[in-house]
Amino acid sequence: DNGELQGGKVFGEAVDHLVPLFPNGAPPWYAAFSTKAQGLINSAVKGDISVDDALSQLQSATEDLANGG
Repeated sequence: DNGELQGGKVFGEAVDHLVPLFPNGAPPWYAAFSTKAQGLINSAVKGDISVDDALSQLQSATEDLANGG
């Protein structure tokens, strides 16, 4: 009602502690990892695959990316 953000002070204090995930920019593998992770999360949420299957596939994809694939 007064135009102030409820909890705004706490939010403002927390923002001071935020740092970039990748201060020098995202590494080359990140886009492929992010795309794969988002797709698997979406599939698990929709029930197309189990959470365990999604995590297993993400682990495999991550290992592939770590090995240059």
